[in-house]
Amino acid sequence: MRSFFLFPAMIAASLLLGGCMDPVKTVKGDYFRQRGNMAYIEDLNYDAAASQYREAMAADDAEANYRMGQMILEGAAAGTEQQAIAHVSAAAAKGFAPAQSLLGRAYLHGLYGVKKDPVAALGQLENAAAQNDEAALYSLALAYAGAFNVQKDPARAAACYAKLGGLGWNIPDVLKDEKTFAKKTKKFYPGNPGVFRTKLTQEYLNKLGYKAGPVNGVLTKNTQAAIRKFQQDKGRPATGKPSGALLRDLHKAYIERF
Repeated sequence: MRSFFLFPAMIAASLLLGGCMDPVKTVKGDYFRQRGNMAYIEDLNYDAAASQYREAMAADDAEANYRMGQMILEGAAAGTEQQAIAHVSAAAAKGFAPAQSLLGRAYLHGLYGVKKDPVAALGQLENAAAQNDEAALYSLALAYAGAFNVQKDPARAAACYAKLGGLGWNIPDVLKDEKTFAKKTKKFYPGNPGVFRTKLTQEYLNKLGYKAGPVNGVLTKNTQAAIRKFQQDKGRPATGKPSGALLRDLHKAYIERF
């Protein structure tokens, strides 16, 4: 039987934080958010999930705000992109890393009706990266490498790639060296475009549940099949080939899911 009644332990934890949190509100928010997550992620009952998240949001639960925004963007709940981003922004303001990561990407690329703002993007992404959010770290690595009209920062780019390596990503050593990004080039293409792009594609596919096989940069039959399945699920032409457009779709799917 599923149980959400962790009230005594949670109240004790909130009191240990020096009384800066309302223990009753914290427990209420956690209770309804967990019920919402179960309905949304496990049962796929979106109406029930939205109802539970509203109760959790009334108790200032950050993750509930993020999940509600996520549901709207996915079309699983009624609302506009503006309302979705308002929910995500509320969660980001409360320090919820996935929300900061998604909001940062929205500012970086001008997604979901958000105007491009590199400064705001870097601020949100850095906050998320400090909490080891992998999507934020990857966006920062690309940005500081010279992409997205962000001023190049070789040391920061290398540091982001190194941190991703420490989190289990298969990052080539060349990307952990700031000298790689210090070259005066108009545009930076990380490593061998073919091999590195395929590795990232395999990494994302595996994290999203598509069985791409070992993350080795080799375009195997398993990787091609996984790409085609993902492309079909997203309504894209099933080419089975890595591409920049595919990586953008994978990145977006990863952020929205996690």
